[in-house]
Amino acid sequence: MREPVFEATECEGWDEDDWERFLQLADARTAKYEELFETFIDHPKREEIIAHEMGWEDFFRECRSRVANCDECPDRHECEAYEMLRLMEGPDNIEDDPDADALVACFEEVKEIPAYNDAYRFALRLEAYFRKHLDDNLEDEGPRTALMAATMAPAQIAGGHGIGYDRESLCGNIANCKRALKSLEACMLSLADLERRGLLQSQDAKSLQAQARAAWKATARWIEDLRSRVWWR
Repeated sequence: MREPVFEATECEGWDEDDWERFLQLADARTAKYEELFETFIDHPKREEIIAHEMGWEDFFRECRSRVANCDECPDRHECEAYEMLRLMEGPDNIEDDPDADALVACFEEVKEIPAYNDAYRFALRLEAYFRKHLDDNLEDEGPRTALMAATMAPAQIAGGHGIGYDRESLCGNIANCKRALKSLEACMLSLADLERRGLLQSQDAKSLQAQARAAWKATARWIEDLRSRVWWR
């Protein structure tokens, strides 16, 4: 039986823990889709195989009887299949994306969030530092882990912004930002490990840790701001 496609009305009354469970399920579904996509990328019946494995067959059959082009479907953003296909097969140029205007507007909005800016600047600085000082060690798991965690933090804050600020979505926004906190914590642990291993000079490690900690504090403040808007608790 096909798993139901998530709809906004389903999250009414959800708290942060409910949203975290949903995000974990979404992570697992996305990982499954990515594995199937990579496995069958050159298979002539790739879409049919993936639809079967993901449980989308009945959904596709019903949906395609109404709308021939997914990009023109008014319900596309409530569709798990559309969002995953867009993730893996998105246009090379954002101008070719049917939702380009909304994406650009959303990105401009998220730049007004101090926590996002702090996390984003830290991720850029860390990448620049690693490329300059650890170029020969970028294949090492330590730098890759630290950089991945740093990069995830602003993306998770932006993801929270994308979920929204309405009553049914605000706790989802918070849950995403809490993930950003965990990403920054993971990055700081990785940086400490790199210092212990001698891949980071102590002074540089302290400076990077301080910027990561500042991004963490800004994100924590942003979470408290969002929680203050949950007046119905």
